[in-house]
Amino acid sequence: MIPDAELYHFSILTSNVHSAWLRTVGGRMKSDYQYSKDIVYNNFPWPELNRKAKVLLDKTGKALALTLIGEGKTGLCECLCKYLCKCLAPD
Repeated sequence: MIPDAELYHFSILTSNVHSAWLRTVGGRMKSDYQYSKDIVYNNFPWPELNRKAKVLLDKTGKALALTLIGEGKTGLCECLCKYLCKCLAPD
């Protein structure tokens, strides 16, 4: 769980850059990558983002989340999708 997470966090965590970071610093068991909060997440070099970049990444994250949810792929990132379902629910 990421306290006070926003959609742009989802965009970054599902990005090719973050995936490359995982492949580089994360461990492996057989052919599966092992994601560790201590090694992968806590050491990820989060970019400094201006407001314009955050807005763009928010839009991208929303579109991606809605696509994943629509395709029934919540297992891919179940915790994030559940969070996003709550955030994207109409008022």
